[in-house]
This record gives sequence, C-alpha cells and structure tokens, in this order.
Amino acid sequence: SHHSSSSSLTILHEDSKIPQHLQHLLRNMCKRKVSDDVANELQVELDRPVTLPRFREAIRAMPAGKAPGPSGLTANMIKAWPDSTIELVHTMLERLWNDKTIPKWWGDKFLCGIPKKPGESALTNVRPIGLLEILRKLWTSIIVTRIQNTWKKHKVFHPSQSGYRWRRGTSTAII
Repeated sequence: SHHSSSSSLTILHEDSKIPQHLQHLLRNMCKRKVSDDVANELQVELDRPVTLPRFREAIRAMPAGKAPGPSGLTANMIKAWPDSTIELVHTMLERLWNDKTIPKWWGDKFLCGIPKKPGESALTNVRPIGLLEILRKLWTSIIVTRIQNTWKKHKVFHPSQSGYRWRRGTSTAII
C-alpha cells in the first residue's frame, strides 16, 4: 500500500495498473488536494479487478440503438453475444488493463455532423460529434463509475460543482 506525506500527495503510485495516459488525465482532473485516505481508497478501487458479473451488468446498462464507433460494433450486438463471447472479451479487456496497454484503434473516432435544428442542413446549422469505440466506452464506464463513487463518498466536489458529476452540466449549473 502506498502512503504519501500530505506535502507530496499523489493520487497514484508508480506500481499502479492504470495506463500512464489515464494516470496523467486523472492527475490533471484532480486539482483539489485530497486526504491520503481518499487517495489510497481511490487507488484500491482502481486496482480492484473488474469482475465478470460487473462487466455483464455494464453491458446490460448500455443504451440500445446508438450509432456505432469505428469498428461498427453496437450495444445491440454486444447485448446479443453468447456468454462465451462475453467471457472472452472480458478476459481480453482485463488483460489489456492489467498490462497497461490500450489498442491504438481505441483512439479513433468517427466525426459526424448532427443538425442543430432538424431538417436544416446548412453547415452553420451542424455541430460535430465524435463516435467512439463502444468497447472503450464500456470499459471506461466501469472505471469512471468507481472514481465518481469514491469522490461522491468523500464529498470531493463542492455541491455547486457541475463538471465531472452524474446528471449535471451547464444547464443544471444555470438553474
């Protein structure tokens, strides 16, 4: 277990199983200093294996009918997988996580134009949206949930903060 002094508090340690680029993102997201207890609990949560039942639960929770990312794989397809395929994909993703590797193609995305107002196709009425790889979204949703649950449990965010919070955004911040 990693213990750091309050003067040199770090969220993650050098032996972490979390890929370096995710560690970097996490460090940048955490501008507020947290106690050693919170940092240690977060590390434990991130090092804890993603169980097959939790993976299945995340699959069931995926919204159906969404556009696919670069591989063409959709939530509907994943939900229709037999148990043997789910187990194989879980093992593969767990191995990637533990080895701190991420497939290069997980960084790919389709950039699509969505009309701001239905029926109007003028370029000034189009907003870009990036369609990410669904397996990436599935796995990271599990990890992000762990991070957010730890932050929520320890009240890391001020009640008025809307960023990095479930069901909160600029619209809820204004209201």
